[in-house]
Amino acid sequence: MWRKVLGLMLGLLVLGGMATAGSGVDAGKSHTAQNILQKDIALYIQQLEGNGYVLFEGKQAVQLAEELTKRLGEKLTVSLNFSELKDKDITFIGVAVRPTGGRYITMFYIVQGHHDFNDVRAFIAERRSFLKEPLTYTGDDEPGREWKWIGSTTWKVKYTYHYDGKAYQAIRVKYYYATSTSGQYAYLAEISHIGDMNKDYFALKELYTQVTVPTQDAWFEEFLPFSHGGPQTQYYEEQSFDYGAFSGDLTYHASAGYSTSTNDDYYFRWDAHSDNPNWDFHVRWYDFKKKTWYGDEFAWGVGFKTTSSVIEIVRSRYDDAVFKYNAKASFYVRTMSGAIITRSPSTIAFTNFVNPYGIS
Repeated sequence: MWRKVLGLMLGLLVLGGMATAGSGVDAGKSHTAQNILQKDIALYIQQLEGNGYVLFEGKQAVQLAEELTKRLGEKLTVSLNFSELKDKDITFIGVAVRPTGGRYITMFYIVQGHHDFNDVRAFIAERRSFLKEPLTYTGDDEPGREWKWIGSTTWKVKYTYHYDGKAYQAIRVKYYYATSTSGQYAYLAEISHIGDMNKDYFALKELYTQVTVPTQDAWFEEFLPFSHGGPQTQYYEEQSFDYGAFSGDLTYHASAGYSTSTNDDYYFRWDAHSDNPNWDFHVRWYDFKKKTWYGDEFAWGVGFKTTSSVIEIVRSRYDDAVFKYNAKASFYVRTMSGAIITRSPSTIAFTNFVNPYGIS
């Protein structure tokens, strides 16, 4: 049954470039943390509840986002383990909400490392998609199960090379839930892992995606992809995916996914494992290549998006589902001398708490 619900062909999107999405955001509405005292956190809550989003920038971004999350408490469907974030170089956190059933479907957008106005625009662009997201989907399992959308977390890490080139890795996780056959809650986490760059002397070497269940009374029911695969190219049919704005909508929603094999001469492989299938899943995406008339070579200047998914079962509907992520990326860099070296952005590591209780 669950395998049908998780009938997702692992997806990979080839990106031809790094465009920037437009936005009508007013830079004056982006308050810096240095100008806001802790006692004024109420102003942020007022903005969040009035405008539907709030931005935190600078060294106090984590502290302010944590305080806001504490104040709103169980109104938020998605939260973070902020104690894990305080030693990271996080300079931007955007929070958006969508009221329903007395609670807020919640979206977090986090930038680790130096951020700029393009990241603010990217957050606003992703929020637009967040507000348009359908609230329910019917699965094709028997009987058809209604999956409800409850929020997302996006995390972006940048790496700057000394030739003025930039490489990125990012993760976006979208959450859904349904009642299991035994009355427990089932949570679907759809995980997109992206590696991209803005110069053709970068090539993606490897992406590693891991998700674990760090708590008791919860376990994985299913995950995708399975085992090993490739070489092949499969990616979602969509008009475009602007990594610079990170605003593309996946076509896969619970069970309504599809993918298309292509002949664009790019291919990849994957290797999925589990140390314990009840609590751990990890997949390595590698061998990103382009076929040429003189032999295969690295996919210079081309970004990729991979997709995996897990279903977690929580024993009590009143308890949070907890998902812990660890994601890594590495890139080949072609130097001026012709030598090829490897560089990596910082690891992405965070924990999400998810609970839709009370959403009608």
